[in-house]
Amino acid sequence: MVDEIKSSGAYAAMADTTPDVSHLDQISLVIRYVDAEFEIHERLVKISEIKGKSGDAFALKIPLSMARFQCYDTTASMSGEYNGAQAKFSEHLERNIPYITCMGHKANLCVEHCCQASLFIDKFFTTLQDLYNFLTKSTSRFGKLKDKIEELQEGLIMKNLSKTRWIGRAESIRAVWLSYEVLLDVLAEIENFQGSDRDARKTANYLSETIQSFDFYFCMLFTKSIMY
Repeated sequence: MVDEIKSSGAYAAMADTTPDVSHLDQISLVIRYVDAEFEIHERLVKISEIKGKSGDAFALKIPLSMARFQCYDTTASMSGEYNGAQAKFSEHLERNIPYITCMGHKANLCVEHCCQASLFIDKFFTTLQDLYNFLTKSTSRFGKLKDKIEELQEGLIMKNLSKTRWIGRAESIRAVWLSYEVLLDVLAEIENFQGSDRDARKTANYLSETIQSFDFYFCMLFTKSIMY
């Protein structure tokens, strides 16, 4: 792979960061190039831990002397004109490396901002997150949900809403859609269980009424229809 990349003569560097399960920031480096047969390839060449949020910490992890383009998301640490990774990368190689914004991230931001512009849709996603937080915060509540979903066999465990990946929200909607009746049963059980604390019973009642409301159900049907 390395020899093929070198023989291409020119390639683009793409990088992104995300915290792993141990909450350490990991950066992935992908090289995009055209081979001798004029076929486009994207290769993951490195994943490593980063300890800083500055452009220096990002860019100097990318030893690419033949890079012609660079592609990152729109965060300041990556796209910053003076201290972002794109600026530091050009500075490190002592020549200008054109920066191209990642279209996937731009599309995600566009969808996210459009949803936030609508109180109707924004409330829907807030409810999804509240539902996830409530049912997973307690091992007892989560155990009830898991047991009922296993009995159903076709349901899905609630998903946490991703802040950076729209597909994470699509998965959350799908989980609620497939497990909708189970969620209502679990919330009713928590609400009516005398052993539950008062706040938990009140929250279960509020969430149950909210997800049965016309607004929530309409949003779930609408978003489901455009995602699947």
